[in-house]
Amino acid sequence: MVSITAEKGNAPKFSHGAPVPAGKTPVNGVRRIIAVGSGKGGVGKSTTAVNLALSLAAEGLRVGLLDADLYGPSVPKLLGLEGKPAIRDDGIFSPHQAFGIKAISIGSMLVPGQAVVWRGPMATSGLRQLLRETAWGELDVLVIDLPPGTGDIHIALFQQTVVDGVVIVSTPQDLALIDAQKAIDMLRRMSVPVLGLVENMSYFIAPDTGNRYDIFGTGGAEKAAADLAIPFLGPVPLVMSIRENSDAGTPRHRRPHRPRSCRLPRHRPAPDRHLGIDPLKSIATAILPVLSALDKRQGAGWEGLCFHSIARISVPNSPLASPRPPTRSRALRRATVAASRSGTRFRPPRQCPQRRYRP
Repeated sequence: MVSITAEKGNAPKFSHGAPVPAGKTPVNGVRRIIAVGSGKGGVGKSTTAVNLALSLAAEGLRVGLLDADLYGPSVPKLLGLEGKPAIRDDGIFSPHQAFGIKAISIGSMLVPGQAVVWRGPMATSGLRQLLRETAWGELDVLVIDLPPGTGDIHIALFQQTVVDGVVIVSTPQDLALIDAQKAIDMLRRMSVPVLGLVENMSYFIAPDTGNRYDIFGTGGAEKAAADLAIPFLGPVPLVMSIRENSDAGTPRHRRPHRPRSCRLPRHRPAPDRHLGIDPLKSIATAILPVLSALDKRQGAGWEGLCFHSIARISVPNSPLASPRPPTRSRALRRATVAASRSGTRFRPPRQCPQRRYRP
């Protein structure tokens, strides 16, 4: 079993003996950090985090994924990770490589069925080791899958690491929204930006009849986002393929199955049309403009992004979830103008992961 060291002595130290710097410090090689959390477990937080990381990687970004849910790690199952991570001679972890992203989780270091029975100080020490003693290399974005609640792991992470924003996941029902509001309150107290709220398990469309069922209620997260003055990143429906692929460890971006007989109510067309492309990738589409705004303020621009990503995030007057340009040529022209204004370069069409441009 790969061991995670605990703190010894008064001053916290890394496992190789170096002292931990005081205050908030960035992670070496990591450009941006996005955390995905929720106040309650079982709302699809880990599934959202994994698919968010894969969606950002599909946009041409270098992405890493850290499973900070030490007591209930799910990333190894979702990504199909097998075996323990390799350890270099200097004690640094080499992360797993899966589906184009780097990932590290304590779950791959445990015997199947083994529980992590740690008090707060040891848990925060283990998190620090996974975060700062992993050879991430150069990353554009590190996605952190947070544990439920507002405990020691959250406090240690936000006090010691510069986190650029947190995505909160909730279901539409009031029971989950109560805890989601507490998580948002914690973030505001610790001055951590909230990127937005995702309504997971928003609705279900029966594959045989095409009827829509709001199993956990409807519109609860969207209303809560408006009341809390935070962006609503969109609803994600209950889709059978998401569950099947998650259990199999082969996450994919698939269009949700919708039979030809499906006729949705006319008063709810917009969310369904938005999610008809990809129910989980739309979250990454909404976050990209936020990352771009952060980079632009610091003069970093959109270096290395694919042309269709730059075209979408540079649409005027659309701070979130800007629509794709209608044609490939218009997207390329818009990306060229945006990149020239910011003084950066973008990937040409032949080098983009998505070879076919889909408006």
